Amino acid sequence: MPKLNKIDASLMVGLSRITNYLQHEVSLLCSQYDLTLTQFAILEVLHSKGELLVGEIQKSILSTPGNVPYVINNLIKKGLVTKMNVESDKRYSIISLTPAGREKILKILPAHDELLTEKFGVLAISEKDELISLIFKFRKRLKGVENR
Repeated sequence: MPKLNKIDASLMVGLSRITNYLQHEVSLLCSQYDLTLTQFAILEVLHSKGELLVGEIQKSILSTPGNVPYVINNLIKKGLVTKMNVESDKRYSIISLTPAGREKILKILPAHDELLTEKFGVLAISEKDELISLIFKFRKRLKGVENR
């Protein structure tokens, strides 16, 4: 069995720490608006993409299948989304923002955008471009491995 080399271990730890830090910061922001990070992610994807099936939401926000229906039910209780069964197949539900949900996401997005702009502001534009390029290159190669 191959041993994990130091640079690969450092990459994994570094990427995990950055991701965890940013998610924690966004989570703190969301709590100020009485939302969890996953609730925010669902509202944001519905805002940007329009109404979606539960499975489409799960894929878009990279969440576990069992968690999304639970979070959606909590958003329904808060009056932020609605759920309607698909006429042709009752096993599927379409989730939509309510006016209150649209108002909530429009209220939090400027603060969210400001937070991320501040956090990523430590990098020059050229560094951001390079980082994005490397991330896409890495993802593309990983997807090639996953498709085998």
